[in-house]
Amino acid sequence: MKIKCFVERDYMTVDPFSGINVVKKELLNQKAIVIQENENYIGTLTATDILRRPHNLVIDCMTDKQQITTDYSVYETLQVMKEKLTDVLPVYQNDHFFGLIYKSDLLEYLTEYTNELHEKVSVKTSELQKLTENLENIVIDKTLELQKLNSTKDKFFSIIAHDLKSPFNSIMGFSSLLEENAKLYAPEKIERYSKIINNTSRQTFELLENLLEWSNSQRDEISFCPKRVDTKDITDFVIKGLNSLAKNKGIKLFHNIKNSVYVHADINMLKTILRNLIYNSIKFTNNDGEVCIESKEIENYVTISVTDTGIGMRKTQIKKLFKIEEQISTIGTNNEKGSGFGLILCKEFVERHGGKILVESEEGKGSCFSFTIPQKKA
Repeated sequence: MKIKCFVERDYMTVDPFSGINVVKKELLNQKAIVIQENENYIGTLTATDILRRPHNLVIDCMTDKQQITTDYSVYETLQVMKEKLTDVLPVYQNDHFFGLIYKSDLLEYLTEYTNELHEKVSVKTSELQKLTENLENIVIDKTLELQKLNSTKDKFFSIIAHDLKSPFNSIMGFSSLLEENAKLYAPEKIERYSKIINNTSRQTFELLENLLEWSNSQRDEISFCPKRVDTKDITDFVIKGLNSLAKNKGIKLFHNIKNSVYVHADINMLKTILRNLIYNSIKFTNNDGEVCIESKEIENYVTISVTDTGIGMRKTQIKKLFKIEEQISTIGTNNEKGSGFGLILCKEFVERHGGKILVESEEGKGSCFSFTIPQKKA
């Protein structure tokens, strides 16, 4: 930075032949005095100069001080002051005396400038720390997301390799037997094989349906269109589709949902949630058991619960229910197979509505799955 803005032009002048005693009194209040004759600059006098040369006239106390110009930088000026052992220098502009520059002014400026830089550095350092923390959090989030995606991929491969391959082998095997021996088998045997094919087909279709819905939900390809829905109508519709499955096991399937209990929900998602929860209850309930669907209105939400008299679960099993990386296929009471995707899908769809899904279960005494759906648009 150039020193022009620091040059002081309001200074006291004295004649070179002024008495030293007069100047001494003035130097008590002045950093320096300009010696001038007929408005021409002669020199600069400081208290140090008087102490070095104790004479009677001002001109006798003068010492050589290097002249600098207004184009000098702060750094160059301080270098000259250091070399000449002085705290003040005369400054010229266009070969004419311009004013005085003081070391104290330059040091004050540098101190303020340094403090300002320090504050800026502190602010930038703080911002950099925050950015670093944010980047670390992003890395952690992305790592977890990648781990989840890897778990998803592994789960898909597992299902395709085992959970889908196995039931198709069963269907093809029994259907081949029927095709080859239809005229030889007794009606009872044909009926038994037909039931096996039918049940396996249903289970495989249910698995495929959940897989497709869950896969689409991961890619955000499932449209979310909530509207006013009557919970009784939806429950009746889902139960109707599962009645035959319940009858095959002698399970009583009923609900205590009143008329005109409305929620703000996506119809297809709500059907998927109910279908999976009721299907699971049927699957894990022994023959001649019961499955009951109920609803309660609490504040601005409706809680729908599916309770069964089935085999129940241990606490360790409950903790794994909604974690894809820990999912294992569990066999139903009539050897029904599943992948665990249904419950994961339920959780995602419930949370999409802004609700929660809860599980209460005791081994040997049954389970209760409940979820909340808002009554009004958020």
